[in-house]
Amino acid sequence: MTVTLITGANKGLGFEAARQLVAAGHQVWIGARDPDRGKQAADAVNAQFVQLDVTDDASVAAAAHSVGDLDVLVNNAGIAGERTEPAQTTAAHLRRVYETNVFGPVRVLHAFLPILQKSARPVVVNVSSGLGSISTAAEPGSAHVRDWWPRHDVAAVGSGSKKLWHPHLGPVEYTHVVLQVADQPDQTLVSYAPAQPG
Repeated sequence: MTVTLITGANKGLGFEAARQLVAAGHQVWIGARDPDRGKQAADAVNAQFVQLDVTDDASVAAAAHSVGDLDVLVNNAGIAGERTEPAQTTAAHLRRVYETNVFGPVRVLHAFLPILQKSARPVVVNVSSGLGSISTAAEPGSAHVRDWWPRHDVAAVGSGSKKLWHPHLGPVEYTHVVLQVADQPDQTLVSYAPAQPG
């Protein structure tokens, strides 16, 4: 039987993935920060619960110890963070988001890697969202852009491409879009997305 751990699985996509994997015959661990919500979610789908806060080294290490065997790790935990105007956004606003969405999956993978390496068929799945896609979020007129600055007119004022050096791929062509808030010309966002290896 395949043993799967899904972080942030007490609701949303993680919960639905857990439900479907249990139905498909997996032994599923639901990882969640909140013990009450996590246990309730696990009971609802006949999964097991492990308390796991992806922002806390001790919590992640304890979860790895509790789970034991593992074949599939699904890094699903993520947060959107506060919505603030660009000029008011500080490092403190972003720290919690990065701690969860960027460092969290690395922390979890590092803790569970020794267990995964014992599996005959280890799999790691990293879940993202449309907001995690630079190209989608920067597309002129996209819902992501309109939602981000709901009180302003956002327009693309330029685009182009250039080659940058990627440490593993070598030269990579990147496309970029420059977005500007119409009534605040000093508010711009330059978004880069890889096109294809060059």
